[in-house]
Amino acid sequence: MTDPAAYLPILASGRWFAHLPPDFAQPLIEMAHLRQLNAGEVLFLRGDAPCGLYAVVRGAISISGTGGRANEARSALLTRLEPPHWFGEISVFDGSARTHDAHATEASTLVQVPHERLQAWLQAHPVHWHALALLLTDKLRTAFVAIEELALLPAPQRLARRLVMMAEGYGQWTAEGQSRRV
Repeated sequence: MTDPAAYLPILASGRWFAHLPPDFAQPLIEMAHLRQLNAGEVLFLRGDAPCGLYAVVRGAISISGTGGRANEARSALLTRLEPPHWFGEISVFDGSARTHDAHATEASTLVQVPHERLQAWLQAHPVHWHALALLLTDKLRTAFVAIEELALLPAPQRLARRLVMMAEGYGQWTAEGQSRRV
């Protein structure tokens, strides 16, 4: 399939996209194109220029960070994004460089809304910035919960909570009771 609209059922299974007003969802898909990645292929790296908003429609993307001195550098897997997860909205808002690395964990298909096209459309339709902000604030809430748990819960409970969040798709699905095996 080469048409992003062919993936509408997958996208609509996600809470954020399912609740978009049609006058934003339709243009979003019309602006998009599909991006295929092989397992291990880089989508973007920390410091890269903004390149768009993405949705995973097949496969999985790992978001990671690396830090420390060159001879002591360590990597951390921050999250694994699976269908119908949207990501890349931070750079849409601030126009700044990518904050983390994104790699295909397995062969993956993404819907990509190019940065410049999305920015131009949002400038012409500023009322829809709010809908995009909801994607960002949902992730911010999840991050605050994770930070709180890191500070307050013992390691076994943090692990259990993280596994539950992964199994429930980080709250991204529309259907109640939907889960995955982790």
